[in-house]
Order: sequence, then structure tokens, then C-alpha cells
Amino acid sequence: MNTHCSKSTRRKTIKKIAFCTGMIATYCILPEKWIRPVINTIVLPAHAQTSDKPIPTGQGQYTTPGTYTFTIPAGVTSITVTLTGGGGGGGGGETAMGGFINSIGGHGGAGGQVIQTIVVVPLSVVTIAVGSGGLGSRRGTGAHGRTTSGPGDGDGGSGAFHTIATPTCRSGGGGGGASSVTVAGVSLRAPGGGGGGSATFWNDHAYGGGAGAGTGGNNGADGAGFNGGVGIASGGHGGNGGEASGQIDGFDGQPGGNSGGGTGGLSTRGSDTADSGENGSVVIAY
Repeated sequence: MNTHCSKSTRRKTIKKIAFCTGMIATYCILPEKWIRPVINTIVLPAHAQTSDKPIPTGQGQYTTPGTYTFTIPAGVTSITVTLTGGGGGGGGGETAMGGFINSIGGHGGAGGQVIQTIVVVPLSVVTIAVGSGGLGSRRGTGAHGRTTSGPGDGDGGSGAFHTIATPTCRSGGGGGGASSVTVAGVSLRAPGGGGGGSATFWNDHAYGGGAGAGTGGNNGADGAGFNGGVGIASGGHGGNGGEASGQIDGFDGQPGGNSGGGTGGLSTRGSDTADSGENGSVVIAY
């Protein structure tokens, strides 16, 4: 038996056992995170961190004719505006010959509507104008669609009328006023609807409605005689008055632009007065 080889083999075996025992002991002593590193969070440097403040949301709504200003809130970079123009007023009807003639004036046309998203700068100021609805027929007086929006935003045209206030005299409806928004060099306008024409029994008792204000900042044309005012720049045409030789009922006013704005005033059969058009509005959403 080779004693030298036997001793050498034993020494190698003992060294292997000692090495493995040390590795096991080291594995048991070291913390687990040193063995299996896990990244739970990442902290960015200050210059790379983003704000956790939410972008504000909300809206401003304006429904009373007049002028206003609105300041864009901090953090807001775009707004969506919905503008509606005022509706035209209704034309007057007529009852005559003991009710044998019982006619109705034309209804007012609806105001136009505009919806658009605009890029804005936070804290900038929006200028707003809300147009009024056209006045409905009034005995012996002109019906006018007025807006207190100031220069640059049109009034509706006046309905034609008889200069003498008698029971048989009715006027055409007034045209609706335009609504507008101006911000960041962008101006938007929603036109007004045309006023309805009045009914008639004789030709000289027919009166046209006023035209709605257009998108060019112009006033609507007045009605003249039985002719309704002619709308321009998307303003609604005024309705013609009725004609004794043909239709005795008044003709309806036309809507302004893309209708969807203020509702036109309604007329009642046999009544010389009529409803006014619905006021316009401006809504700013962000």
C-alpha cells in the first residue's frame, strides 16, 4: 500500500470540505440584499423631477348680454370655446274682419354656433361679448335685437314697422346680436338669427324682420316695408312680411350661420305681439 499517495489524497479531500464549509457559512452570514439586490424606487435629481400639481379644469359661462373678461388660470395652455348668437324675434300676427282673417307672424331664426379650441398663454385675458336675442313684434314700434357688447360686435337689425300705433299695426321681429371671443390674436364670432316678418291683411300692413348680426362685426340690416333685412357675413336674413296677394302669414327669419345658437322667438296666430329671441351665450372650458 502506497502510504504517501493515501495521505496526499486525504489532504486534498479535507481542503475541499473546508472550502465548501466556508462558502456555506459566508452565504448564511451575508444579508440577503447583498446577495440579491432589489431596486424598489428611483429618485430623480431635482432638475429632472416633474411637478405633481394637476392641470386645473373648469369652465366659465356667460349668458347675460354684455361684455366680460376672463383670465386664463395658471397651468392652462388651451381652451375650448362655445359661442352662440342671439335668436331673431318673432313677427306679429293679425286678426281682422271679426276673426275671418287670423294670421300668424313669422318665427325668428336661431342664432349661429361656433365651437373651437384655442392655444393660449396662462394668465392671458379673454375678451367676451354676449349678443342679445332680437325683440319680438311690438305694436307700432320697431323691434330691435340689441347687444351691449360694444363696438365691433354687431347688433341685430330692426324689424320694419308702421309709424302709427294702431290695433292693426305690427312690426317685424328684430335680428339677433352676435357673440364673440377674442384672445391671443384670435377672434371668433357667432352670428345672430333673422327676425320673423309680420303677417298682413293689406299690403301696406306687412313688415319684414331685421337681419341678424354677422361675423364681420357688422350690424344686421333693418327690415324695409314688407322686405326682411338681408343678412351678410353669415347673419340670418330677416323674414319677409306676408302679402295680401299671396301668403298672408309672415315668413320665418333665417338662422345665422350654423344654427344651434339662441332659439328664435315664436309668434302666435292672431296676436300682434310675439316672443323675443333667446339670448346668445359664451362658454369657456379648460
